[in-house]
Amino acid sequence: MKNSMIKKPISILLSLLMVLSVFGGMAFTASAESSGTYNGFSWTLGDDGALSITGSGSIGSNDRWRSNGEITSISATGAIEQIDRDAFFGNQNVTSYTVESTTDLKISQDAFFVYQGSKMETITITAPKITLTNNPYYNYDEPMELIFNGDVYLNPGAFSDILTLSVHFNDNLYVVIPAGYYVFSGPGADELQSWYKSIAEEQLSHPEHPDDYEQQLSDILAYADEQGCTYTKYEEETTELVNEETIGLVFGSTYVAAQPNCGANGTKAYYVGAGVWNDSVGDYVDSYYLYENGTYRLVTADDLVMAPTGEHDYTDVEWTFFDAARHARTCTVCGQTEYAAHDVIVKGAGDADCTNEGYTGDEFCSVCGAKLSEGTIIPAKGHTTAIVGAKEATATEDGYTGDEVCTVCGETIKTGNVIPATGEPTPDEPTDEPTDNNKGGNDFIGKLFNWLIELFRMFTRWIQK
Repeated sequence: MKNSMIKKPISILLSLLMVLSVFGGMAFTASAESSGTYNGFSWTLGDDGALSITGSGSIGSNDRWRSNGEITSISATGAIEQIDRDAFFGNQNVTSYTVESTTDLKISQDAFFVYQGSKMETITITAPKITLTNNPYYNYDEPMELIFNGDVYLNPGAFSDILTLSVHFNDNLYVVIPAGYYVFSGPGADELQSWYKSIAEEQLSHPEHPDDYEQQLSDILAYADEQGCTYTKYEEETTELVNEETIGLVFGSTYVAAQPNCGANGTKAYYVGAGVWNDSVGDYVDSYYLYENGTYRLVTADDLVMAPTGEHDYTDVEWTFFDAARHARTCTVCGQTEYAAHDVIVKGAGDADCTNEGYTGDEFCSVCGAKLSEGTIIPAKGHTTAIVGAKEATATEDGYTGDEVCTVCGETIKTGNVIPATGEPTPDEPTDEPTDNNKGGNDFIGKLFNWLIELFRMFTRWIQK
């Protein structure tokens, strides 16, 4: 009886403990939150590991979406103005992020930071305007895609520390160059740009140490001068639409291209990124990127190769004289010589005139500059003359034999002579008085005498000529 009385409370107690344990287990399960609100956002975490966030404002760090191994994907929608630094830090099992904002969105540095062991495949960001202060994602090992839908504004070197990234820009891409920022070009530019980028970021993070920054900047510029590397300082903030010349700033890299020729491979236009540590090789390695159709992606050396064209390379090679008919030049790659006919031009030619010799001119090649032949002298033509200004003498006025003048050049070859006036009297005026026969006979004899004198003068002039 006593035993049964003792056993009954014990059994009741055990039953209570069992019930409490059940309810206690239920209470523990319920304490693992699967939804909630935080800083203006509502969130839910599904059994499949999908975290959904909806709201407006800035998404900050929260224990439910920071370093949480349960989460496999994250989507955020609403009027998202900013994703803070380290907001989604350490989510190694997340394979995709999808962020869709109805307003302009700013993504802080390391917003999706995972150091190693990430399973990330895709980050898709959609907003009217997307501004990245610096790398949003940091991962050394796994390849991933970053897709932007909307105009993107990036600081220089925004993705320069990501070795395995492919980036798609589906709208306009801009680079925002801060005031005071230096851009390097020339020998050693990649190394110097990477070095400068590190101190510029440090200065932005710790502006309380300006002396350290100025000293390091002085060292960098001095080293650039030694290397012959040029640099440009932006005096004020500049926003530039990215093209082949400026996209290298986004990825901390330099634009490189080489055309193939007859005997050597060429390379497509690509960018050489600054060295990034790679665990698989245990060293810093350069990365090579190709920008095609709005996509900036990692490539291998084989992706960049362009086969020889078979066209010879005569860059900076001048034509030289080969023989009287041809000039030649030699390909700098394969050494093959190409020939072409001279382009003949005449120099120094001039026509002969009445007193001066002419010249047919010397022949030169306008391409190689060689003198191909000498010209010949053209004899002077001599004058072609005519008598100008001749006139007959009269009884009261002198005449003139005329000047001998060249009809080509106008030169007077020989001056003429004056012909004295004839001096013969003026004929008597006729009268109405009758004449007798004797007077008529005398008149006939006088006329005959004058005719003979005139005949003699004409003969004399003919002899003088």
